[in-house]
Amino acid sequence: MEKNELLKKLTNVEPEVYHVEAWDADVKLRPITIDEFAKTHKTMLADGHENMTLDQLLGIQIETVSIAMVDPKVTAKELSGIDVNKIAGMTEIYEHIIAMGDFQRHFQK
Repeated sequence: MEKNELLKKLTNVEPEVYHVEAWDADVKLRPITIDEFAKTHKTMLADGHENMTLDQLLGIQIETVSIAMVDPKVTAKELSGIDVNKIAGMTEIYEHIIAMGDFQRHFQK
């Protein structure tokens, strides 16, 4: 397989529809790239998630979801304004994004 063909195969991933149980709504998500994962999770990867504040953990979720959710497209600022009682839906989406990219192993000790 040629380099260009391989890169196209590895980077052209179609978004998928995901049903958010907590919101009873469908959203369209795309996998995040390695670079996006590294940027959004740099504090967690450096210090470990057990040493992070709630504000830092929510910030990571908000940034990750705002990058991966393509329909409806929402900004990090818009996600920051959701009702605290609806946060379970954002956490559900975040966990699905991490599972899509098989990033779980980065959080294991």
